Amino acid sequence: MQWQTKLPLIAILRGITPDEALAHVGAVIDAGFDAVEIPLNSPQWEQSIPPSLMRMATRR
Repeated sequence: MQWQTKLPLIAILRGITPDEALAHVGAVIDAGFDAVEIPLNSPQWEQSIPPSLMRMATRR
């Protein structure tokens, strides 16, 4: 497998809530990550993932 990224790490945002998701995703993008995981055992993950995907898609 080839890693198609400058930073070969995944930011795992365990336990974040939908209210926290965009701020955390923005912070890890700013830190250079372009792979983010929100585990399905996070509170209300189904509400956190869609806006986080949009944020990742529009990253700088």
